[in-house]
Amino acid sequence: MQQGLLSAFNPSDALPAPRYTGMLLPIERDMYGTKGNFELAVPQFLQDAYSGINKFGQAFRGELSPQELQQLAFDTSMNVTGGSLLGSRVIPNALPQGALGMNMMRPLTKDQIDPLGFGSTKGLLTRPLTETNIGITKDVDLIPEKKISIEDLQGSVLFPLIGDQSATGLLVNSIDDRVFKNPVKLEGGANFMRGASQKAEGSAWASGKSVISDINNRVKRVAEETGLPVKMIYTAMGKDAVDFATFPASVLAEQIPFSKIFKKDIKSFNDKMKANIKISGDAHKPVEDFIGVESPNLRSYLETASAKVRKKFVKLMDTAPYQNVGFPSVAKARYAVTDDALKNALSGDTGLVIASPKLDKLPTDNPLVPHSSYPTQMYGDYVGGLNKSIPRNILFRDFFDALSTQRDKSGNLLKPSMKDYSFRMNFPTQEVDQQLVDTIMNYSLLKR
Repeated sequence: MQQGLLSAFNPSDALPAPRYTGMLLPIERDMYGTKGNFELAVPQFLQDAYSGINKFGQAFRGELSPQELQQLAFDTSMNVTGGSLLGSRVIPNALPQGALGMNMMRPLTKDQIDPLGFGSTKGLLTRPLTETNIGITKDVDLIPEKKISIEDLQGSVLFPLIGDQSATGLLVNSIDDRVFKNPVKLEGGANFMRGASQKAEGSAWASGKSVISDINNRVKRVAEETGLPVKMIYTAMGKDAVDFATFPASVLAEQIPFSKIFKKDIKSFNDKMKANIKISGDAHKPVEDFIGVESPNLRSYLETASAKVRKKFVKLMDTAPYQNVGFPSVAKARYAVTDDALKNALSGDTGLVIASPKLDKLPTDNPLVPHSSYPTQMYGDYVGGLNKSIPRNILFRDFFDALSTQRDKSGNLLKPSMKDYSFRMNFPTQEVDQQLVDTIMNYSLLKR
């Protein structure tokens, strides 16, 4: 490995500068030896490199881990390989170009850092999300997990519970070195039917009042029309569906005090929150009473605001202009609040949890254990979960078979996104017959 000046330099070393002149890399010679006077150039080089930049001093002394070196390299947009400078951008008052005479890895790509799309942009992330240090503690014990096979469901009708991927019964206390002033409580999510509400009064699902009413009525109708037992089965939405809940916004709000953000970028964010904007093609209305990301009351404001406000807050922060200037990582926030069993799940994965509805009880708007995001709860018993999650286009066979020949207004076969939208709008059901049992068992064998 070609070494530069600072790989041999010790700040306490009192030897004269000429000792180091032969160690300068070509890039360092170009910067500090343009007049050929290296004896004068080297002290200036050392002074520049050590002028109050403790982090760089740690790097030069070999005190940083490879991950920390990679973060440092990204922060200065340096990429030095084999002594060859491939590109750099100098941060004011930071290390001058070329002063890192050491090998550094190329920054990882978005797909390497976040392959499942927890965030829309890489932002300042330099390490895979799986290496994020999330401080988690247990809040409540869940009902013990139970695994069942598709055979156990034969003769029943499946009804989809379409929900986000958030965890249940946990507290998020920190992300990396950012310890929250107040932990963020996670209430689910899929495993809501194993949590405190299930223990208290047998609640199986929570959502808005109209949604729960619709689900309850549909389940009743299916039970009456088929005469078969109905099993409500969880099917996953995308990674960003959790933005509706309070959890991601709260996690982001807890990290704002640790973030070094310029006032102009704070003002830009606040202005856009109060403006009519589009994010990835979706319209977001002005939030005229937005109190500002710098407010000490930001978290409490977001937790009591409407879901539309929280979604705009999270999705705006997840755009490149703000992820690139120091706002907390939205990808890390979503990753932190996601159930461990779903961190690698894809949208449409189905079967993690299953409940039998209690159709003799009406949904409640006044539950014993309220959910911070979803005010209405319906009743049911947790019965278990499939050994492996199954894509819903396989599990809900009849519905997707029918869609396979349908065409859009232009005469083209429906795209997967259109099929997914139709599924979410229609809440299709599926009888578990022998053919489906065989299909699922064969699929599970192939995926081992």
